[in-house]
Amino acid sequence: MIEIQNLTKTYNYGKPNSLTALRDICLTVRDGEMTAVMGASGSGKSTLLNMIGCLDSAEQGKCIIGSTDVNALSENRRTEFRAQNIGFVVQDFALIESYTVLENVLIPTCFVKKRRGAKERALSLLERLGLGDKAKTAVSKLSGGQKQRTAIARALINEPDILLADEPTGALDSKTSAEIMELFLQQNAQGRTVIIVTHDPRVAEKCSRVVEISDGRIIRD
Repeated sequence: MIEIQNLTKTYNYGKPNSLTALRDICLTVRDGEMTAVMGASGSGKSTLLNMIGCLDSAEQGKCIIGSTDVNALSENRRTEFRAQNIGFVVQDFALIESYTVLENVLIPTCFVKKRRGAKERALSLLERLGLGDKAKTAVSKLSGGQKQRTAIARALINEPDILLADEPTGALDSKTSAEIMELFLQQNAQGRTVIIVTHDPRVAEKCSRVVEISDGRIIRD
């Protein structure tokens, strides 16, 4: 379970040009839920996802995943925790274009101790995601949908309990977006907790829960 308690995040904290992105956020996400987080640009939804994803820390409050307050961890421990427990998918894919599909998928395994069988897992994932014939292909030669599938495989390679996605369909056409959402639904059906930041109501309606953020506060749940 994810338990967020009174979380506040301010960029340039203590400086005149500071910006408060999250204001006293409280939120509980149960294991196995599929949740959409919506809001206008600058509302704080991506910042919230970054907190849950251990990409950033806040100056106030707690973000408890399981029994661990990840906001209290050092940067190195957050990196380790994220690699072991969380898969992250972003809108622009964040792939290394000159690497092959397989090389990209294997990157997160560098941050965990148990690497045995990683290549076999990666190839199995790529097969299930329809990329079995692209393992040795450079990412630069893929379509947008294929790149997003590669990013999803990379997010799943360490078999995380939580899958986070920041606008995962934002750069894709409607047909490919529907295919990518089906992959997220399949992951949720297998028991993974899925949280998706999106502007798209078609994506949100596929989720069992919708949380709306405005000016750093939750206004609807």
